[in-house]
Amino acid sequence: MALEFVRKAGFRDIADIIRCQQRFIATMQGRTATFSTFSDAQFDGATFEAQLTADRMAMTTCFYWIVKLKARFLSGDYAEALTAADKAKALLWAIAAQIQLLDYYYYAALTVAALYEKGNADEQTGWRELLTAHREQLREWAENYPPTFADKHLLVLAEIARLERRALDAMQLYEQAIQSAHENGFVQNEALAYEVAAWFYLARGFETIAHTYLRQRAELLRTLGRARPK
Repeated sequence: MALEFVRKAGFRDIADIIRCQQRFIATMQGRTATFSTFSDAQFDGATFEAQLTADRMAMTTCFYWIVKLKARFLSGDYAEALTAADKAKALLWAIAAQIQLLDYYYYAALTVAALYEKGNADEQTGWRELLTAHREQLREWAENYPPTFADKHLLVLAEIARLERRALDAMQLYEQAIQSAHENGFVQNEALAYEVAAWFYLARGFETIAHTYLRQRAELLRTLGRARPK
């Protein structure tokens, strides 16, 4: 077992990175106290965060906050997701060559898009700047390698179109994000795109379309569950 091995070897920071991954998986599987926490009988989230002090390896701390950003966005706790994104931002230099950088740009953009309409004028100004910057970073990656990055870029574009009241553009972009994720095997991102698009349609009274999308999302998540190793 990887965690036991690195603990015996004294690699505390690597052990904590593995624990972060385990906590995310446990949350997604419904094995934590609630869907909005990493805590359960064996793990206390507040205690874990308290030991992420300045003397720890920056990569470990950044990795944790990105995992929390992702988990809290998926649980609908957008304020907590934003707080996690803010804490990760100052440490992004530590993961410059890591795939987790994609999760930061993707989920931070989706988080501020979800919060945007409830923000005050100053918050919205900052969030527009963030959305622009994250859109451009995702665009650069998508242009360089569409199979991995295009669906993330398209979903963020769809959310920006929604906020800009470009409904037809948003509809097309949601569909493109879904299709790109499907074609490239990103089942989890396909499910997420269905969910985000469903909220768009529900807000506009298109309940039949929204419920169809949510059923598609549920089926994809069941597929992921069946594919999970025993």
